[in-house]
Amino acid sequence: MGVPPGAAPNASATAAWLLTYALRLEAVGIWLGLLTGVATTAVLLLRRHAVSLDARAEGRTAVAAA
Repeated sequence: MGVPPGAAPNASATAAWLLTYALRLEAVGIWLGLLTGVATTAVLLLRRHAVSLDARAEGRTAVAAA
């Protein structure tokens, strides 16, 4: 998996690489790595949404994470 110069690899690509090559899981490792990245992203987005809803219920604006 090549990464363009100046770009950081994402969590899915890193997990896929580790599971594929470091643990020698081959094709299964790629799918498990991508699944791990997508699941992590979903959990983080749900957490951010919950914080935003709590802030809205309290009548304040949510602070966006940089």
